[in-house]
Amino acid sequence: MYEKQGDPQKALEYYDKAIAIADEIKDEPTKSNILNSAASLFLQQKNFNKAYEYLQQSLTIAEQLGLKELVSNDCNLLGEYYFQKQDYPSALKQQQRSSDLAVEIGSLKMMKRSYEGLSKIYASMEITRTVMQIINCSKQ
Repeated sequence: MYEKQGDPQKALEYYDKAIAIADEIKDEPTKSNILNSAASLFLQQKNFNKAYEYLQQSLTIAEQLGLKELVSNDCNLLGEYYFQKQDYPSALKQQQRSSDLAVEIGSLKMMKRSYEGLSKIYASMEITRTVMQIINCSKQ
């Protein structure tokens, strides 16, 4: 709610409260989902350290519990994390894992997200290659 109203700090405060409650009642699936949502918001704010920290926690829980759609979503966000840091090989690896899991479980929503991520990465890699070729040609 606060995220949509333009108050991300308030949203993050409530995410942290929700995580604490999920811990208290030992609701690991919910905790993983909340961590994923908070990580997404940290990523939007370019707070890469917090985004990565929350994504790793979410991914660990989701993998331990066998929550494949959430693992796919975590990998998708990790792909976006690496993309924003211009680490295209890592971004590609995470988006491909997201895509593979999405296909395995038949999640059209996650297939769409991972395919969008993959197309963005490949487009950026091509732009980078083209720029490097131009630079190399201009040096000769």
